Amino acid sequence: MHSKDQPVYPMRVVRDLTGLTERQIRYYDSQGLVCPRRTEGGQRLYSQYEVEKLATVARLISRGLSLLEVAARLQALDQSTPRGKDEGDARVRMMRPQVRSSYAYTVGPAPAETPVSPRPRLRPGEGSTK
Repeated sequence: MHSKDQPVYPMRVVRDLTGLTERQIRYYDSQGLVCPRRTEGGQRLYSQYEVEKLATVARLISRGLSLLEVAARLQALDQSTPRGKDEGDARVRMMRPQVRSSYAYTVGPAPAETPVSPRPRLRPGEGSTK
């Protein structure tokens, strides 16, 4: 039997276990909510712990929570979960380089985004090269 932190599940298995799409899983990885290990070929491998975290993310988002709120809840769960010293220290070392943005783990409003102006609509015949 493997430990909960041993990466064993490829993306397609995680997709089936969590009900999330591969795109959603990659997005949550890019936001630092999960931190899968990678093989030499670059394939993501997820541990049982990461699969459970993804299932929690999916459940919280389906309840209407924002990603910032989900990140705060995951952080609170990680801090409140009793773990062996070695196991917890290894997880912190594994996760630390993967954090993508410092504001993802703070509670409060998200930083203001720059508004995107809509693309101008072309009338028939404008912009064509005919």
